[in-house]
Amino acid sequence: MDNHKAIFIDDLTIRFPDSVTRDSRDGYDGFMVAVESLVEVVRVIKNEYGYDYLSSLTGVDNLPDENMEVVYHAYKSTGGPGINFKVRVPRENPQVPSLVPIYPGADFHY
Repeated sequence: MDNHKAIFIDDLTIRFPDSVTRDSRDGYDGFMVAVESLVEVVRVIKNEYGYDYLSSLTGVDNLPDENMEVVYHAYKSTGGPGINFKVRVPRENPQVPSLVPIYPGADFHY
């Protein structure tokens, strides 16, 4: 992970200590966001950090772990490195708040 991403994630984990953690799994980067804080954290990512372009979102079914994830990739339209964030939910209740009010383009990924 490049230094810019590390600083950004560290800042979010300090600001949202109960909701944001680094994705510490081998081979992964970005951060995990608690589902109940997703909308609040993403508003900060967009409005305060300038990640105004959601390029993709992907659903992942983690069969062995009995959970599902949504992985989001965001960028600044002015350039620079992107960032990814994820939310994990139990398979028996796989509901995630919509980010369409924040990133209208998220509607196209469904």
